[in-house]
Amino acid sequence: MGILLVVVVAAAVLASVLLAARKQRLRAADRQVAAHLPLGSGGLIAGAQPWSHDAHARAALLIHGFGDTPQSLMPLAERLAEAGWSVSVPLLPGHGRSLSEFRRSNATQWATAVERTFDDLATRHQTVVVCGQSMGAALAISLARRKHVPALVLLAPYVAFPRKARLVALAWPLVEMLVPVVKIRDPLSIRDPHAAERSLAYGYVTPRLLAELWRVVRAARRDLPHVRSGALIVHSREDNRMPAHEVAALAARLTNPVKAVHWVSGCGHVIAVDYCKETVATLVVEWLERCTAPQGATASLGYKLGTS
Repeated sequence: MGILLVVVVAAAVLASVLLAARKQRLRAADRQVAAHLPLGSGGLIAGAQPWSHDAHARAALLIHGFGDTPQSLMPLAERLAEAGWSVSVPLLPGHGRSLSEFRRSNATQWATAVERTFDDLATRHQTVVVCGQSMGAALAISLARRKHVPALVLLAPYVAFPRKARLVALAWPLVEMLVPVVKIRDPLSIRDPHAAERSLAYGYVTPRLLAELWRVVRAARRDLPHVRSGALIVHSREDNRMPAHEVAALAARLTNPVKAVHWVSGCGHVIAVDYCKETVATLVVEWLERCTAPQGATASLGYKLGTS
């Protein structure tokens, strides 16, 4: 009994020390994010608010990535508005707020918010197309399986998980006791220094949030073969987050013959705001015009899987 008591007491002390260290690291991360991204009105990071332009019969839903905000899609959103599209760029639950709120959000909330926005657009617009970047592309894939989406755009689609990240996601309750928060900011994600300076991404993640991201990726991989939308994939050859071979495999699993892959260069993962943003916006606008043209104009133009 004496040995057992010593073991129990030691375990309790260790758990107390780990819990205190965990809280301290989380508070430190909260302070760093708050200093870099102060909250403005409504508890949102300044500049992170959702954006919409509602002036046309056809609409585009744009979905931002994991830990990011609508700001990461604004050049594209503005180009689409100029091209005659109503545009909605919602802020996903937990995002664009304090880091502690981000930590409490989950995959179900993100997917539900995307679907509600789509349904709202569909009640007011004749045509609704969908474009997602990074995790937003994975959410767009799952949405396109459930809804009628005539045109789908996947920018730097995050559709595969590194082995180490999968292990962390699977064992997140244990990992989080030892490593409660991880800094993931990578200067290669946005190579344009001016765009990188304006980025509102947190740059931090927790093991539980990695598990939620893995849920989104798994769902997209399951849903992908069932997507019937005409799909355009745009990806950087220098993407630091998603290897080119994973994107090529994604394209091969799309069963709709109306699909295309376009590779860009000189930019990182967040391609809608990086050096290649103008090329990306032009590709997206042209694709959406072709996919929504009457009488199957896309197919007659010969769009198919390629590596342009």
